[in-house]
Amino acid sequence: MSILNKRNIVLLFCMLTFSGVTFAQKNPLERLDFLIGDWVGTGKGYNNTQSKVEISFYYIMKGKFIEMNAESRFASGGKNDKGQFHQEKGFLSYDKDRKQIVYRQFSNDGYVNQYYLNDTISTAHTLVFDTEKTENFVPDGKARWIIQKEGDRQLSTSFNVAFPEQEFVSFGVQQLTKNP
Repeated sequence: MSILNKRNIVLLFCMLTFSGVTFAQKNPLERLDFLIGDWVGTGKGYNNTQSKVEISFYYIMKGKFIEMNAESRFASGGKNDKGQFHQEKGFLSYDKDRKQIVYRQFSNDGYVNQYYLNDTISTAHTLVFDTEKTENFVPDGKARWIIQKEGDRQLSTSFNVAFPEQEFVSFGVQQLTKNP
């Protein structure tokens, strides 16, 4: 084999080997890595109703999605003698066409919301998700879910709702601690 052929083979090998590194894309969901794990804490609802909260975030399907499961158990009181149970399941994904993180939320109340990560007001420590589609909700109503990173093992969340032609109002807040 001539020196020229050996050189071409080595060059081709290097191009194939390093082109994978050049074209490898970082997972856009990695900016949400601080959420991954199990979280527990307390919440306060719209009428100051107290709740115990459990939330988990985990990558699924080879890291293409993050699945969120949440349960809140509200204390009994007032007209609500038995308390209330609220359950949510959600999926975070990355829409390549829009270059946007999207969150789809399903609740046991029958609400289905699709949010986008509002990068214009989000920061490294505050994620703001605004609805772009709602199902089984007030027509033209909006929801906003805010996640605030308070530390490596601390989160606070806020769920806000805006009825047509009105400002956002807090419908619930949570203080969460990450399980070890």
